[in-house]
Amino acid sequence: MASDFADSNEIESSKPESFLYQSGYLTIEKWEDDVITLDYPNEEVMKSIVRMYLDEIYHVRRYITLGTEIWKGLEVGDIKTTVELFNTAIAGVPYDDFPNRNEYWYRSLFLMLLRGAGIISYAEVHTFKGRADLLINFNDLIIILEFKKTSKTSEVEKMKAEGLTQLKDREYEKSYGMEWRKVVSAVLVADDQERRISL
Repeated sequence: MASDFADSNEIESSKPESFLYQSGYLTIEKWEDDVITLDYPNEEVMKSIVRMYLDEIYHVRRYITLGTEIWKGLEVGDIKTTVELFNTAIAGVPYDDFPNRNEYWYRSLFLMLLRGAGIISYAEVHTFKGRADLLINFNDLIIILEFKKTSKTSEVEKMKAEGLTQLKDREYEKSYGMEWRKVVSAVLVADDQERRISL
């Protein structure tokens, strides 16, 4: 972001980042030349912002209950329940809010749900053979998720097979072979025709 992002004197022309920075919801993480990288000052603020986005932007209601259920499911490796809860959440998003949904849109919304629930999770995690789409960390468990997207329900199984091949070929789990924690991986296919993900 340009270093003058907060310089505007007019409220109508100010960027949202300016307000978030001035109110303490964003801090300067790095400043190089005229480019600034902003970040959340702590995890509590990040969770607060994620919940606001889920409620105000994505219209995900009753998030606290949903977040608790997501945590309970994933903590024991129950990805299926989490997928069902995600589909419940996404059902509340008006279709015309996001006309150009892609794999990253589904993954990002999934990531926001996880982070809003307080679950330590990362997108695009680099390994020795590629990038895992999503990594979820618990004390006793690591979950690696590969996201695929199709515009046709009839292609869900094909995309799932492609994702499983990718997980195997890129050996994402191998990066955690020395861990004492259990490692689980799965493919989630975003079916854009039905506007849901499948496990």
